[in-house]
Amino acid sequence: MFWIPRGLRDHRVIEDYIRRRMRRAGFREIKTPQLLARSLWEASGHWEKSARTCFFADGERAFALKP
Repeated sequence: MFWIPRGLRDHRVIEDYIRRRMRRAGFREIKTPQLLARSLWEASGHWEKSARTCFFADGERAFALKP
């Protein structure tokens, strides 16, 4: 997902609220890699730089997972 500055600010406020609630409930946060369609990697210009270090899903390399 891609965010513009105001949307990102609002997103972070919501994330912080959720994190506080989750911590109080005893949960711990984890972070997972991003799985994006190859077309998004190509459109952003990252495909040529990142493709060799990605893991791929779907037989046609339609999705790339960047650790």
